[in-house]
Amino acid sequence: MAGSFVGDHLQQMIRAALSILSRQLSGFGHGANETVVPNVWLWMRHLMTEPTGKAVYGDEDPFSKHPDLEQALWYGILLCPLIPRG
Repeated sequence: MAGSFVGDHLQQMIRAALSILSRQLSGFGHGANETVVPNVWLWMRHLMTEPTGKAVYGDEDPFSKHPDLEQALWYGILLCPLIPRG
């Protein structure tokens, strides 16, 4: 396992991701503007992908630079278990 995914490095990435997620959700449902979520699946998927991508990759986050990668990532996550092994 890579050294950046254990111990203090992992904790720093988790804190960074949760900080971004907190900012995303802080205004949700508050104020005069009603928040409308037309597709809860896509919204939740984005809420997980954006903070994680920024926490792992920082300013070089490929998901921010190329939004289509988010869909490709989730297709891979969902389809990999269906691929026969061996």
